[in-house]
Amino acid sequence: MRTKRSTRQLVLHRTSGILPAMPEPSTVQLFDVALRGGSIVALLLLGGLLARDHGRSPAARIGVAFAIGVAAYAVCSAPGVAALRTWWHAPLLALASGNAVVFWLFARALFDDGFAPRDWHAVLWLAFAAAGLVDFFVIGAAAGPITDRLGVALALGRAILAVIAVVQTLATWRADLVEGRRRLRGFMVGAIAVYILANTASELTVARLAAPDFASLANAAGLLLMTLVIGWPLTRVSGDELFGFPSPLPVEQAAAAPPVPGAR
Repeated sequence: MRTKRSTRQLVLHRTSGILPAMPEPSTVQLFDVALRGGSIVALLLLGGLLARDHGRSPAARIGVAFAIGVAAYAVCSAPGVAALRTWWHAPLLALASGNAVVFWLFARALFDDGFAPRDWHAVLWLAFAAAGLVDFFVIGAAAGPITDRLGVALALGRAILAVIAVVQTLATWRADLVEGRRRLRGFMVGAIAVYILANTASELTVARLAAPDFASLANAAGLLLMTLVIGWPLTRVSGDELFGFPSPLPVEQAAAAPPVPGAR
């Protein structure tokens, strides 16, 4: 039986946000943490490179936000962390919950050089983020049928946005006349969408039937694979090969540039 002292310590841990003593991790959990750590480092590095090299591109800025959201998801879904209801978990969970909207916007911005986020896009992101927080901190604490329904609705919402991103990509595929860039953009959107759909299917089926540790390990391995598959090409292309034409020269450099022959 749980003693009064242990009960008081558990309440103190939950209210203060201090992590209780964790059991010795298994080999599977250690591999899981290592894979997630690698994904987080690669994602933050990729986001930093995009911000440094292509910060003037709206698609690149949205890509940075997406990389940060995926890194937040890697932390939130890690074993031993997914069940913690602490204050520092909330912002990470909000970033992870709203990241499906960010991916959809990223796919749109890649194939529309004139794309600019709208106010209702922010409202949609806030709706997903708020639903994730309510599901975890409010409804999830009482675990019941409503929790399952809201969790399923969020998972299906992520899948729907991924499908919409692919459909919009296919609809605007031919508008990009640069074949290499078109293929790279389409590959990125398709690979991310496949991961989202596979992860959603796992959440709704396999993860509820299989051993939690192995399901989490498979998720971590898929996350790292997606990060490497997407990140490697991005480190080997220039800005105009992915985000359209390079940014215009500053006014001082443009004034000092030599005139174009034949121009009036």
